Amino acid sequence: MAAIPQQLTIEQGATFAYALDWYDSEDASIQLVDCTAKMQIRAAQNPTSLLLGELSTTSGSIVLKPGTGKIYLNMSASQTAALNFTKAYYDLVVLFPGGHIERLINGKVTLAKGVTV
Repeated sequence: MAAIPQQLTIEQGATFAYALDWYDSEDASIQLVDCTAKMQIRAAQNPTSLLLGELSTTSGSIVLKPGTGKIYLNMSASQTAALNFTKAYYDLVVLFPGGHIERLINGKVTLAKGVTV
């Protein structure tokens, strides 16, 4: 399955929360049992440095709900306050037991700069 293009906006200095429901072609939720996930934000599609430390199930910034197909992305207000870019690129990958990897969504991410601190 090809990654679904999805533009994201992160509000600088505010809590970021984004939820996805992942279904197969027959509208059955993807089970996500024993899966992990990670997401990275970079200035360009193939640079070496991250603009944000990796979001992951290991760090708790990505939460998978096994049996439901639900995926939650989270960043604290202090994490988004530390961001300093205008536009960047991201992707979200899900790693299944046995080594299968799916790139679920990808695209551009915009940082809406904050004024109030």
